[in-house]
Amino acid sequence: SLPRRGKKKPINTTTMADTTSEAPEWVMDSNACAKCSKPFGLLRRVHHCRGCGRAFCDEDSSKRIELPATFKLAGKQRVCDDCYYTLVQASVESNPDQHPPRPDPALCKEKTLDYVRAIVGDSDDKWSLRADKKGVRIYTRLQSGSSVHTVRTVSLIPVPLEKVWTIYNDKALWPNWQPDLRECRTIERITESEEFLRVEFNLPVLDNRDLVFYNAMLDGTIEDPAMPRARTLIGCSVSHPLCPKVKGVVRAEMQYSMTTFEPVGSGADEGTRIVTILHIDVRGLIPPVIINQAVARGADSVVAMSDFMKKHTQTVAV
Repeated sequence: SLPRRGKKKPINTTTMADTTSEAPEWVMDSNACAKCSKPFGLLRRVHHCRGCGRAFCDEDSSKRIELPATFKLAGKQRVCDDCYYTLVQASVESNPDQHPPRPDPALCKEKTLDYVRAIVGDSDDKWSLRADKKGVRIYTRLQSGSSVHTVRTVSLIPVPLEKVWTIYNDKALWPNWQPDLRECRTIERITESEEFLRVEFNLPVLDNRDLVFYNAMLDGTIEDPAMPRARTLIGCSVSHPLCPKVKGVVRAEMQYSMTTFEPVGSGADEGTRIVTILHIDVRGLIPPVIINQAVARGADSVVAMSDFMKKHTQTVAV
């Protein structure tokens, strides 16, 4: 039976303390989701995580997983994101042979660099301008062996590089310019400049999409690694044991990504030039032609990021 009432048990207010404890007492007096903070009501029902007992909305407690035998709950149970990853990690550590191996960061880095060096070295006439909005330009080009285009975005943000870099690397701020972002989670930190990430996006009508990928920060740019102050992010999709596929979520495939941050100008007029090159297949029942046609709308997200960075910098300065 579910632990609604009865003998009082300690409530874990964050996540599962370990995977040998008993099922917790449910938190019964919550008015809002413990993750997104949206209030419960007629259109947003309360659900309880069987791992920690906290109250969540349906979206933030949508994962199902088997709990430890000590919980005395048979079958897969509803859990929050934090408890889900706690249990997955415990399963991987106790039964490593039953899970795929961890990806090799060195191979991920080498493969991604091979892709982006080839793309960066191509002539500009291979790119077609698809959108030009408020200083944001989006180009596309055909990708060998794929029906999905490679996308290049170029923008100039009138904010110094160090401030842009600080804001961009604060993942908690990403929803300010990517409102469809449901989750961005570091799955495994490799070094100070390398990590494995999982992101999930809400899609209207369609199943959500998630992406599990290697992410690394490099000094300089791909063309000029010695460029002062410039920085580059590279990434590629991976299969990671701590991120099994989730029911109801389609896993996208990112062949490669590159984002460079370069200082432009000096003094009070300094800005940051951001160039992103990305090849991603969102998979599922979406024709490639629809994906390619939707690329131009990506300018809105970059414009929103630029506007947020300008306002955020001004607010912090005040």
